[in-house]
Amino acid sequence: SSQTLSKDKTLAELPAKLKTYEGWYRNNRTGYGMQILLKDEALVADNRTPLIPVKDGVFKMGGDVLSFDKAKAFKLVNYDNDTTNYTPEPPADLTLQTGKTYTGTYFSEEAQSGMNVVQKGDSLMITLNSYTSYLLKPTYKDAFRIIDFGGVACFERDSDNNIIRMKIYKSRARNVEFVKTTK
Repeated sequence: SSQTLSKDKTLAELPAKLKTYEGWYRNNRTGYGMQILLKDEALVADNRTPLIPVKDGVFKMGGDVLSFDKAKAFKLVNYDNDTTNYTPEPPADLTLQTGKTYTGTYFSEEAQSGMNVVQKGDSLMITLNSYTSYLLKPTYKDAFRIIDFGGVACFERDSDNNIIRMKIYKSRARNVEFVKTTK
């Protein structure tokens, strides 16, 4: 129901309801991953921004409104009424073994450039040349934030579950495709 939260709502049932919203969500426009967590009996986005309950399934996040639907997806409406849809995604599963599936050389016809994804210990890095590399921080399955670059890398798999391409999102540059050319 979309009733306004009332003072008689028991505190015992609220955290259990809020816990159902926890998880990773993908911005359908940019690939950006947002994690929603229950911390101290309140929801937070990306471990810092509080989600203030307005009514069942609706939260204020700063000046924006975040509304969940029945499929656990949500829409984020900003102060300009620009709506962005987010869909739930499984969390990343990055181990030493699974990290190897992402490594290799990638090339973009559109950007006329290439890059390598390499594994250093338990971390993945994008290397552009011998002196420029960026840490990849796992978000949801097959997606990473590109630390110090301010973008997102989303990997795609073929029907045999092999990584075949990576798409880079940064600001207005979206879906810049890099095809995996070597392992």
